[in-house]
Amino acid sequence: MEEAHEGIHPNPSEDSETYCGGCHADIVSKHIRSIHKTQQGYFTFFSLRYQNTPDGPYPHEFVEGFNDECGKCHASCGQCHVSVPVTARGGLVKAHRFNRRPDMTKNCTACHGSRIGDEYLGNNSSTVPDVKADVHWVPNFKTCEFCHSGQEMHGDRSDYAYKLQVKGIPACEDCHEKGSGNIYHNTHWGDLSCSTCHSQVYRNCNSCHVGGDGITGDPYFTFKIGKNSNPQDRSYQWVTLRHIPISRQTYSDWGITDLPFYNVLPTWKYTMPHNMQKNTAQTEPDTSASLACAGNCHTNETLFLRPADLDPDEVLANDAVVVKDSEWPVGP
Repeated sequence: MEEAHEGIHPNPSEDSETYCGGCHADIVSKHIRSIHKTQQGYFTFFSLRYQNTPDGPYPHEFVEGFNDECGKCHASCGQCHVSVPVTARGGLVKAHRFNRRPDMTKNCTACHGSRIGDEYLGNNSSTVPDVKADVHWVPNFKTCEFCHSGQEMHGDRSDYAYKLQVKGIPACEDCHEKGSGNIYHNTHWGDLSCSTCHSQVYRNCNSCHVGGDGITGDPYFTFKIGKNSNPQDRSYQWVTLRHIPISRQTYSDWGITDLPFYNVLPTWKYTMPHNMQKNTAQTEPDTSASLACAGNCHTNETLFLRPADLDPDEVLANDAVVVKDSEWPVGP
């Protein structure tokens, strides 16, 4: 094998302009600026927490460390259309065949598996017995590209600061219209993200460190509703929030011992879990309430991100998303 492959570039699409652009110039010109390629979101949020500006300049310790340790996660053309991503140990998907549609499990969830993939496919049922696969999951039909288009993946030659800015990201409203016969949709449409009622519990993580340690805190499953800190990207007032594992010491092994502006971004972030169901714990009827779901939602403190849920070091960071004592209870 070594002799047969001598002198051959092991991952030619890393230089997509040279190796792919001859036939796919339009797609390549978009992809080289896409979030999938640049991973700009990591740089934007690091810069905000490090120096309170989204635009850099980025310290050389961060750039070097990211390129050496994290940069391999970005998606080249081949890692979607020919081989398993490097982060999932590589290997060809179907011999040397180029696949127009990426394989959902060998390409998409090979990178996006621990949260999105396991949620969508129902793989978390071994940990949380009652959790189900996403209602949209239909094998060999409703795979990732059913919602996520090639245009979204490849980009559009625009430079986006982070994922939620990308044009073409799917929303529930793209397929599901407001139903006039549903009192709950009529009451909450546009104010609540669909996941606040229709998602199940999902995975959250604590404390991530570069240098090979990765996430050092145990992952856990919960469900939290809070205020939307990204109204410029999604207009909902209330959204589901997922805890992300950033800590002040995340980059210590790269020589960045603190994030001075750690509190400018929440550590509980807007999320759209991929585990939607028509009926969930939030939609179960409560016949004693004026609205059937009120007792399971409006007065159910466990569903909302409350001050008691926060680590003391994260209180200020989550001021914009937490439901404070003075705002409780959330009335119907």
